[in-house]
Amino acid sequence: MDIVTFPVHVAANLGCKLYIATNAAGGLNPDFKVGDLMLITSHIGLFLPSPLTGPQHDFGTNDLFQPQSGEYDAALRKIFKRLDPTICEGVYVAVTGRAYETQAECLMLRKLGADAVGMSTVPEIIVATNRGMKTLGISMITNVIAKDGTNATNHEEVMKILNSRTLERKLTKIFRLFFSHLPSVIS
Repeated sequence: MDIVTFPVHVAANLGCKLYIATNAAGGLNPDFKVGDLMLITSHIGLFLPSPLTGPQHDFGTNDLFQPQSGEYDAALRKIFKRLDPTICEGVYVAVTGRAYETQAECLMLRKLGADAVGMSTVPEIIVATNRGMKTLGISMITNVIAKDGTNATNHEEVMKILNSRTLERKLTKIFRLFFSHLPSVIS
């Protein structure tokens, strides 16, 4: 966890007030389509251990029992959604990976209330919030899990979607507009 979250600590030490996490995710929500963007409203962290356990560093709030209600800033999400009303919103679940989820795991994650599943983002967001940054999370839906829970994707298919010029153009357009609206929210 120290290695994964180290860049977040560096950003905080440099005075960053905003942390934006993006990820590739499998769509658990059957309404999602490949290429959709999902603003993360909350998360389920199935990572072990928590990035706030272990040797304590001399930064952040050092609050080992940090509330998890401040992640994914509502004002930032509102700006993003206003710029592109087609963007989905939902709950992201992070698993440790390095394997895609089984059919039973996908069905379980849906029952837990997750809309998308991936292998990142949660530790970084927890640390960014602990360091006092406003946070925003965006999942790029690279595959959609079937209603019966089967997940027939592979890494090559995921990378093909991530490298899509269409997705790149869409994100570039939204981010340019988004950053022009930030001074009112970050000040």
